Amino acid sequence: MRFLLLGERAAVQQDGSAAPSSPRTVSLVAYLAVHAGVPQPRATVAAALWPDTPGPQALTNLRRELHHLRRLFAGDGCLQVTATDLTWHDGPGCTVDLLDLRATVTGLRAAVEGARPAGAPEETLLALGRDLLGTYRGDLLPGLDDGWVVDLRAQVEQEFVDACDLLVGTATGLDPSSPVHGPALDAARRRVRLRPLEEAGHVTLMRLLAHVGDVPGALAAYHRCARVLRDELGVDPGAAAQALLAELLGRAGGASEDPPGRVVRPAGAGERDPLVGREPELAALVSQLDAATTSGLRVALVHGEAGSGKSRLVEELLAAARRRGLRTAAGGGHAMGGAVAMAPVLDWLAGEPGRPLPSGPGEGSARGAASWERLGFVRDLVRRLAASAPAVLVLEDVQWVDQDTLDLVSSLARWEPAARLLLVLTARSGALEESTDLARWTAGVRAQVPTLVVRTGPLTPSEGRTLVRRHGDERWDDDRCAALHAATGGFPLHLVEAARLLVRHERAGTLPAADLPTGDLRGVLTHRLTVLGGAAQQLAVVAAAVGRSASLPLLRLAGGLDDATTVQALDELCRAAVLVERPGGYDFTHDLLRDAAYELATPARRALVHLRVGEALERLHGEHLEDVAALLGEQYSRAGLPERAVRHLREAARAAGRVFAADRSIESLRAAALQLQALPAGPARDRDELDCLHDLAAVLNARHGWTSPALRSTLERAQELAAGLHDDPALADVLTGLWGTDYVRGANRQALATAEAARAAATRSGDRVRVAVGRFAVGATLVHLGRPRDGLDELEGAIAEGLTSFRLAVGSRPEVHARAWAAHARALLGDTEGATAASQEALDRAGKHPYDRALALAYAAVTAHLRDDRHGLVPLVDELAQQCGRYELGYYGSWGEALHGWIDGGEAGAARLRRAITDQRATGVGARSGYFLSLLADVTADPSEARAVLDAAAANARAQEDLWWLPEIERRRGLLRPAGERRPALEAALELATAQGSRLLAERCRLSLADLPEG
Repeated sequence: MRFLLLGERAAVQQDGSAAPSSPRTVSLVAYLAVHAGVPQPRATVAAALWPDTPGPQALTNLRRELHHLRRLFAGDGCLQVTATDLTWHDGPGCTVDLLDLRATVTGLRAAVEGARPAGAPEETLLALGRDLLGTYRGDLLPGLDDGWVVDLRAQVEQEFVDACDLLVGTATGLDPSSPVHGPALDAARRRVRLRPLEEAGHVTLMRLLAHVGDVPGALAAYHRCARVLRDELGVDPGAAAQALLAELLGRAGGASEDPPGRVVRPAGAGERDPLVGREPELAALVSQLDAATTSGLRVALVHGEAGSGKSRLVEELLAAARRRGLRTAAGGGHAMGGAVAMAPVLDWLAGEPGRPLPSGPGEGSARGAASWERLGFVRDLVRRLAASAPAVLVLEDVQWVDQDTLDLVSSLARWEPAARLLLVLTARSGALEESTDLARWTAGVRAQVPTLVVRTGPLTPSEGRTLVRRHGDERWDDDRCAALHAATGGFPLHLVEAARLLVRHERAGTLPAADLPTGDLRGVLTHRLTVLGGAAQQLAVVAAAVGRSASLPLLRLAGGLDDATTVQALDELCRAAVLVERPGGYDFTHDLLRDAAYELATPARRALVHLRVGEALERLHGEHLEDVAALLGEQYSRAGLPERAVRHLREAARAAGRVFAADRSIESLRAAALQLQALPAGPARDRDELDCLHDLAAVLNARHGWTSPALRSTLERAQELAAGLHDDPALADVLTGLWGTDYVRGANRQALATAEAARAAATRSGDRVRVAVGRFAVGATLVHLGRPRDGLDELEGAIAEGLTSFRLAVGSRPEVHARAWAAHARALLGDTEGATAASQEALDRAGKHPYDRALALAYAAVTAHLRDDRHGLVPLVDELAQQCGRYELGYYGSWGEALHGWIDGGEAGAARLRRAITDQRATGVGARSGYFLSLLADVTADPSEARAVLDAAAANARAQEDLWWLPEIERRRGLLRPAGERRPALEAALELATAQGSRLLAERCRLSLADLPEG
């Protein structure tokens, strides 16, 4: 048995499986292990673990946990129990990671101090370093805040930090090629993450990186130190860090014209200079933060023009939140494609050690995951976000955020209204006005959650004057500042950049002020880039081509510069406030500056840079290309290399599917199909496009349903390709998909032709599975066309194949779906017992699978209705409502809602039926529309209104050739006719039912005729 107390609270068995233990049991082990070898009085232990519980009850609780604990490892001898004391003894049969950590720390200290002056053997240091990092996986007993834990947690962390310092300090004295530097660098980075405000840790990391020859990495460590100290404390790095920076720049063969200690403050990059203006806006945001932390979820939408200071205002809010001890996390969208699916959510969850974004089934990505699977995945993410409260989550540039992330935010608003979270959205005003979808989404969020809307407009002349003098020259007079304010429109970014441009040239005496493009923001930004050195411009173009934060290794490889030149160029870009260090790498201080840098290169040069970025990404992520597949697809697309782009875009779609990001998967597959158009025509290209469209169709169906026009056009193109390639298996699959679109929208005659074509293609292929699928499609359609006997023959033929290990294109298993549908055919044929048995067998085979269960329940409910079994119908529709509500299965949920309305009757029942019918029409579903309209007529009290509903039902049934229920509709219409017209109408209904072979409906007609008065 092993107890894990660091980074988690768990007990695991020897085979790695979880042991049955409660969090309190693990806490008991932790308390005893901390005092290993020392007897602990029972009363003391009970008081520590249950501080708010009276003594006798606390002792009772302790006895209960001891009982559970002794059952976990009976006979191991780890726990010594007496009437008064408890003692822990670590042993081979029962270990605790905390004790292992302390043993490793002791061993490391002994190895280093006992081996002086010669030094400890490197293999010993290497093993101890790896053990140190592998054992300390996070905080002691995370989530437990009992008094005895809090102080101990800090003590254990300090022990780990001291051990890291010891390992790193020892490694600095070793040869740069020593293998010990691997764990030593990891230890230095872990130490910085744990204590980001301790400058000594940053300096130690810089020194070790420089020692092993990674000067660019050391420079990046300095930039990270400067950012953290600036953001959190409002100070620059101290003398030690600045001196080391000067040494690094000297090694690189150059030094900046600015003194090493000077940090240029980029506009909007989170500098701690006082915020200029925006006092009312900031006060409103802080008030919204107060409301979120006390009353539950709140949203703040900050919008304005590009360069109006949205990010700067939000950063000031985040600083205020951090001063209160709140967690903050930020993510956002990017104008350039290639983002990882749900990237902002990854950024939000980055602070959870050992908690990556969960993953769905890999194959679900390519074939379209079921909605219920995605629902469970999203619920898990929403719970994790809500559990991070109180916190501030920022979603920047929502106009570029993927729809999957936006849907997650909507779910957060719907499911966790009490979560103490402030969700801050930023957007460009024009995007909110131009995008109908984004405006609709924003309106939906505002309708669900109390939302504050803040617009960042131009600064006032007085505020502009303050900003201009801060970033330009404090001696400039009011007229000079007013002229700049007028030329820039008062927008902060433009003001700052224009002031910098002016002051630079004034001091250098290079250009008259009148010749500078201060009124043109793009011109200002371009001019600032063109005065940089050639290497800095080259690196800026590479960073712009990446389209988001770029890691130092990526900039190094793709830039094509040696280390010394990379260091000089990177330092120049950071000092000029073009790039800023951020989590994950270096990014531009503003998107407009990125655009200007990208425009520095000619189209041909850009294509070459994108190629280099793609190849660099492949080198850096060789074994895990799926992590950057979307970015690789984007880079090779822009490089004009469609074959490479397609390969990575399809992998990006699969990766998106693994996190149920259907929209991102669709986007990647469409981009791949578009790239394929650039390749020479031929069988190979057509095969690749067919495979791509096959995947796209599945995801479109999962996301938008069978009535999606995009799905149909995709399948029609796939049909053309499969026919041209003479690929019968693929053609059968595509035709089955087209059958689904025909059937669901109610085009039954066309659906039959499509199903027969699918069956024929499957027969030619000789594939038993596809033949069964084709027979299923034909049989189901024949039932709806009023041919229940023929339909049942085909359905039973599909069932006879005995295939159980696959799913149809409609998402169901044929062993369930075919039996459920066959029950309807049997009921129509008058085989009541056979219909009941088929329904029950479908339910049995569906088991607890959410989708299969809902389908079987829905069909069984209709079967019960056909048999007029109200007693059996009620529990079926009740369970169906619960199942569809839990897993948000809207299609079958509408069946249950309609049948519930029929059971309820009266105006309330009619209202439920109308809602169900409206929901089906809203999604384009036409199948069974006549049947559901007839249910509405059954509960409509007004005869004239009932006649109108039945008229519509009959018209729908004939227009769609959904004829199976038409005899019953005509019977009901006949009964509502004038007395003299009833008999002919009922006889016509009987004739129709007889022609169809529908004994059930024919019998109903005969009974109605028998009830008519003679004459």
